[in-house]
Amino acid sequence: MVFFPYGPWANQVFSSNTDSTGMPIMKGIPATIIPTDDKVQELDEIIEKIRSGA
Repeated sequence: MVFFPYGPWANQVFSSNTDSTGMPIMKGIPATIIPTDDKVQELDEIIEKIRSGA
């Protein structure tokens, strides 16, 4: 079980599909969690990535 708070970081992982509920499905999703030494992206980096379409 993993706690993943809502916000821009979660939005990069979960689908935007809401099945007409207004809230994305974020429960019961099978996942593999792998530790990393990568830096967590800052909010401005996420926004720039979205704007550039990368």
